[in-house]
Amino acid sequence: MIKSIQRLFTFLITVFFTQSIWAEDAALHIMRIMPEGENIPAGQQIVITFDQPVVALSDMKRTAEQLPISLKPALDCQWRWLDTQSLACQLKAETSLSPASRYTLTIKPGITTATGAGMNTTVEHSFTTETPDIRSTWFRTWLTPGTPVIQTEFTLPVMQSSVEQHVYFYAGEQRFAVRAEPDPDTHENNAQPDTHQYWLLSPRQPLPLDVPVQLMIEPGVTSSMGPVPGNTERSIVAFHSFPDFSFLGIRCYSADQGKQVMITGRSADPICDPLSPIYMVFSAPVAYQMIQHQMIISPDLAAGRKDYDPWASYSFYSKLEQPHQQDQTYELWFPERLKAFQ
Repeated sequence: MIKSIQRLFTFLITVFFTQSIWAEDAALHIMRIMPEGENIPAGQQIVITFDQPVVALSDMKRTAEQLPISLKPALDCQWRWLDTQSLACQLKAETSLSPASRYTLTIKPGITTATGAGMNTTVEHSFTTETPDIRSTWFRTWLTPGTPVIQTEFTLPVMQSSVEQHVYFYAGEQRFAVRAEPDPDTHENNAQPDTHQYWLLSPRQPLPLDVPVQLMIEPGVTSSMGPVPGNTERSIVAFHSFPDFSFLGIRCYSADQGKQVMITGRSADPICDPLSPIYMVFSAPVAYQMIQHQMIISPDLAAGRKDYDPWASYSFYSKLEQPHQQDQTYELWFPERLKAFQ
């Protein structure tokens, strides 16, 4: 008798758990919600995909009141089933997702299949649209050997105060604050003052000479297009500040071996081939006008002529619109062939 009762009890327990498993398996589940993650491009669609068919193909449109779904911040969703399992919030261009924003989607039980299967629990899903970051940089110029001016393009229009707080130069193991000025060449039309996508960045005080430099960004840069700040922490560009300005010597090809050599004024220096290009070498860029008016070259490059300026057709590129690297040198070539044995 006791054994019969035990067998009956075991049978009932088995049936109970089997039915529970079947009921659980029959419940409606969400397979995926898109978009997902961080720094998502701000688009015009949110899609919820279920693990089984929910609607017939002939019944695709829904109103917000018909669905147990809420969005924070609220969106003007045009709800529509894309297929029997995928429900989409369609947005118009003027009401699309905002950049630099965090959205939370809450889906409560209430959506059911034709067989009556529904969700057992509430599902929450969050994602963040694209936040501010620096997309690209260009060297505009150098104001002094320790004062570069770098044009930066951000992914979104950003506020001047947040750029100056969270973008900085790191040089000689020190942090140097930046000065951010709107780039006048970009002609941006921003509704809010002090908010731009293109900024000219320079250090508020000159950087130390001849040291490695990095332009850095840290989390905190904010945009006028959304409340979520950027979360990037990285080096944007690395370069070197200029050393003290100096004349390093003459670079030419040796007359005997045809190899490029540096002439520094020592008695053992090789002889330059006068028919090869001959360059003056400096530690930093220098304009040819300085050479033309401040350096005396003997014999005279104009060979004594008063009606001829050998520098008049000189082609010159200052190289100030590029980053400097350690031990990089800068050259100016003589505009005339030199005389032999002089």
